[in-house]
Amino acid sequence: MKSRIILLTSILSAALLGTSCGSDGHEKIASSIVLVGDEPSFFSSGFTSGARLNDDTTVLVDDSSNQIQVLDHKTFKIRNSLANPFPGQNVSIVVDDKINFMMVSSQSDFAIVKKNGDVLKNPVEIFSDISAMGYSAAKNLLLIENQDHEITVLGLDEDGDVTQKWLAGPFIDGMHSIRSASFADSTGYLFAVLTNGKVIKVDLAESLSLKKWKYETLVKLQNVEMAAVINWMTLTEDEKYLFVESETHLIVASALDGELLSNIPLGSQSVLRRSAQGTPHIGMTSDQNEGALKVVYIDKDGTFRERHILSRSKHPEVSIVDVEKNQIILSFRETDEYEDYPSKQDSNDFAKRTIERIRLSDGRNLDRTEIGPQSRVILGPKDFIVQFASLLGHLEKRNYGKKPQTVTLKGFNLQHLRKK
Repeated sequence: MKSRIILLTSILSAALLGTSCGSDGHEKIASSIVLVGDEPSFFSSGFTSGARLNDDTTVLVDDSSNQIQVLDHKTFKIRNSLANPFPGQNVSIVVDDKINFMMVSSQSDFAIVKKNGDVLKNPVEIFSDISAMGYSAAKNLLLIENQDHEITVLGLDEDGDVTQKWLAGPFIDGMHSIRSASFADSTGYLFAVLTNGKVIKVDLAESLSLKKWKYETLVKLQNVEMAAVINWMTLTEDEKYLFVESETHLIVASALDGELLSNIPLGSQSVLRRSAQGTPHIGMTSDQNEGALKVVYIDKDGTFRERHILSRSKHPEVSIVDVEKNQIILSFRETDEYEDYPSKQDSNDFAKRTIERIRLSDGRNLDRTEIGPQSRVILGPKDFIVQFASLLGHLEKRNYGKKPQTVTLKGFNLQHLRKK
């Protein structure tokens, strides 16, 4: 299985930026690295204000109280509140499903925040602004990239204390840096595309130990014309296949040796959205139906599946493909022009939002829910959470369907506001 990891990003004023995360088995809605917030340079991402970490836990950023809230999803109670170490700044958060600690970064600083509230600020110097973070839960390794493409790798123990560190330069093979990457949770390997198109499997733990990049090249994906320039890559949930987007094709390749298994020419079709949530998928314009969004994903047997859906917007903020339930769930921000692509600032503004649940097999709209105004949403496979603009704190959990049930949680920020 791939890492169940969240990266949340918040602009602690008018906007929160982000994506969502997942759980085990068919309920899993996570990618190898799931991002909530600013899109880092080489990890798969999307937008939302919080993340479902697993069936039991939701993590969200609350800018009104400057708290990172850990929410028990089943009881719908706050399990833990951790103070944001960089209040008033744009922060990104990486957390694994054990939640023993979180990695929090501002534009230029980062901190390890433990579950008891202890904070370790800047255990190493990054030197320039942080552009990406990733974490391997299998090996307890934190990877940070700065804007100069320099990479810092930290080994952490179960409590979040730094046990090893390596400040590496930007060039993996002496000449090329990472363009796109995905962690394999079961092994801790990092699958990466370099800027020259080479696909490599990095042993990050050994690289940290030796202070030297140790990797193997997936040779069967090299010198393949359709994979000459790769824009994006992620692992499937079972870690058997690589889902690759090149400039000219969508490609399925073996994660073992890079053998090319299947491909779809892009032609005049444009990729509108990449998502590693749930079943990794790509949303694109359709060459067969101008008004439809074509969703392409990899089935369990390693073959491509294409589905066409009609939605009020071709540019959802978040999209989750759930093959087991034969559905895609989308959320988008209501705008005057539904075709407008939401900016990162818009994506987590408190605003009116719509959630659609559509059957994959025939495009039937199962239900459409309008939320707002002044709301953000966190999607899950069975239900979703609405975060309202409220100084005291206001959350609602709603299930999908024609007759949704609602659970409400209010006033959880009061204790933090009293301390100010």
